[in-house]
Amino acid sequence: MTDDIKPASQFVAITGFRTHLNSTLARFDKQLPIDISPTLKESLKTANFTFMTIRNQVDTEVVKVYLFDNKVLIERGQDGTKATAFPKGSCVDADPTWAGIKELICSYECCEDRGGE
Repeated sequence: MTDDIKPASQFVAITGFRTHLNSTLARFDKQLPIDISPTLKESLKTANFTFMTIRNQVDTEVVKVYLFDNKVLIERGQDGTKATAFPKGSCVDADPTWAGIKELICSYECCEDRGGE
């Protein structure tokens, strides 16, 4: 038996990407207010995603990031972090996260309980 490959979306690591929020990010926002650099646009094309960390002097949050219709969309509270509000100017980077490392290693369900198979 072979594992099904899930081609709909694929994790990509974007090493060295750093920027700042252009405006406030509210706790329930689903769009990341950052400029879309050519590197980011190229990396996230065709349903690719990455993980980024948003941080200020008090809070840190890991988010899953997609590009859709020239907007940077996010899934909040990854890696056990909680969705929180961030002020304009908060740091955003694509440094390695545990969620990203797991995506690189376990892209074929290798880390899930296989039920004794």
